[in-house]
Amino acid sequence: MKYSVILTLAIAFHIPVYAETLIFQTATSGQQLNVENKVGEKIKERGYFIIDADMSNSDSIVVNAAYFLHYTKQGTSKIQYTTILNPDNIEIILADSGKSKIMLIRWFDDPTGTYTVVSGTANLKDIGGLLRYVALSVKGSSVWREIDFRTGSGGLKLRLDIKATILHQGISASAIIAEYENMLTAKGYNPE
Repeated sequence: MKYSVILTLAIAFHIPVYAETLIFQTATSGQQLNVENKVGEKIKERGYFIIDADMSNSDSIVVNAAYFLHYTKQGTSKIQYTTILNPDNIEIILADSGKSKIMLIRWFDDPTGTYTVVSGTANLKDIGGLLRYVALSVKGSSVWREIDFRTGSGGLKLRLDIKATILHQGISASAIIAEYENMLTAKGYNPE
């Protein structure tokens, strides 16, 4: 009822309607190799994974937009960079394992050649007036081959920031990512 009233008002006043927004905090760790000079390095990053998706039909979840904001320290420098993911290259799958539901998120990023798969147990949660099956914690791995001859792999953990997710319902993913980029800039993380 509440969602239909919002939708009706949005149509009447030409206000854009966004689907459910999920905000995950991320932690990545792994190894990377520069193929040209054969130098390896450890990778450790934190970040935010922000997805705008229509999850009303759990059999066919549609991703509208997704952003991956990374931040890390390299020596004395603090840097941040954002990857805008192509929604066509992202899948959110809810599967029934018999005892519980599993949420699997997988995506491929064309420019960096990164392929990521994460999964976790999904439960019915209120994410801001909407009851949806979501995983509070998912983990998995990424493999990448970057344009500048770096290749690597690492583990990735995502934890749903339920408070931020509820607070940001009805706000576009692009506006949320801009807010988070500004927050990191205020903390001294320079855009790369």
